[in-house]
Amino acid sequence: MMINYFSRIYKKSSQKSRKGFTLIEISLVLLIIGLLLLIMIPNLSQQKQLAERRTDEAFVANMNTQVALYQDEDQETPVSWASLVKAGLISAKQQTKAEQMKLVIQVDEGGGYHVDIGKTE
Repeated sequence: MMINYFSRIYKKSSQKSRKGFTLIEISLVLLIIGLLLLIMIPNLSQQKQLAERRTDEAFVANMNTQVALYQDEDQETPVSWASLVKAGLISAKQQTKAEQMKLVIQVDEGGGYHVDIGKTE
């Protein structure tokens, strides 16, 4: 009887209770996370560039619409972005962005107007 009591105490004290992760397990998890990040980062940067390009295309399309509205309302050529701001068709912030993107208002062959990026006549 006494032997059973001591053998139970010995077994309890000799058994290691596992409370954490081993160094190998943590290293493996970090390695997998690192590999996933290496795969994702180039894709995310491409998506960001694509989104910026789409935003710029939408902005140019919006400016084309504003130029057409100006022409319909005033029956004259918008000579600058400032004239569109003065007419209340675009904001000063949009004017600044258009100037930074080097957008220019050009005459179509049919007498209409359109916006081009960085092209001058």
